Amino acid sequence: MYPSVSLELVTGEHSVDLIEDGYDLALRTVTPPDSGLIIRSLTPWRQVVCCSPSYLARHDAPRHPSDLAERNCLQYQFFPSGNEWRFEAPSGEILAVRVGGNVVTTSADLLRSLALDGIGILVAPSFFVADDIAGGTLLRLFEEYKLAEFAINAIYPHRRYVSAKVRTLIDLLVERMNDHREWMQQVHVGS
Repeated sequence: MYPSVSLELVTGEHSVDLIEDGYDLALRTVTPPDSGLIIRSLTPWRQVVCCSPSYLARHDAPRHPSDLAERNCLQYQFFPSGNEWRFEAPSGEILAVRVGGNVVTTSADLLRSLALDGIGILVAPSFFVADDIAGGTLLRLFEEYKLAEFAINAIYPHRRYVSAKVRTLIDLLVERMNDHREWMQQVHVGS
């Protein structure tokens, strides 16, 4: 749409300091604690609990989220609640389960790969594992329980004037995320 605009895109599994590092905009899947930033929510998303059929072939299927305390849970280092996975029961009751496991990493791709290989149980963004769940290479656990809802956010430093290119990019992201909202939530049908 804007062929004369160029982007410098930095990706990775680490947080940057937008102000100190001179970035105009960041896209993050969780809200940072820094209140000096402007946050524009683009679309909500939820996590799901899943594992591979090969994991279940070697281990009894957990029947309740509390069973996860005794399982090998693959953990994302930047998970907002650390090693505590919080579930909302169908009754509305909140259940917090402290999990442990043999892998904690900053790489979501590595965690997905380990889960696909049957190494452990994974909590992952629904959009990240939707194709795996649809294809049966990962199986969703505890469908009746909801995990916390988050949002993909456009985050930028508080400045008196936001450039037209940044404002236009944010508006385009809002439009695109609205187009993809159904896909982002597809794993949650029926829950």
